Amino acid sequence: MQAGKLRRRLVVEQPTLSAPNEYGDRVKTWATWKTLWVQLEPLQGREAELAKSFAATVSHKIHTRYVAGLLPTFRGRIGSRIFAINAVIDDAEMHRSYTLYVTEIVQPVTVTSPPEYDAMTEEDYDTLDNDDSMGE
Repeated sequence: MQAGKLRRRLVVEQPTLSAPNEYGDRVKTWATWKTLWVQLEPLQGREAELAKSFAATVSHKIHTRYVAGLLPTFRGRIGSRIFAINAVIDDAEMHRSYTLYVTEIVQPVTVTSPPEYDAMTEEDYDTLDNDDSMGE
């Protein structure tokens, strides 16, 4: 594995459960496990089709050095991008490098109205409804 290709920082997070709240529910949160240097590649063509055997939504492949304890129940973050780990492959089973097959988790986007619409009052809307020039 060439060190020069490992130019992105992947923050690997493991799931943790909070203490039970007053209703007895435990909330799943994510805690940093390790930070690794990785190479991120989008999957293309035939390779993408083969990766579908791990999970139907695999979108990327990540190469990194071997680190004991890495599990497919973990997830990774590169900047603001989040990746669910679908499979952890020990390359050539020599404990030197891993290939991770991951799915990028798309965060929902909140859409807000422009500020000028928020400032309109009920009278402004009535004026728009009663505008006679619209129908003529």
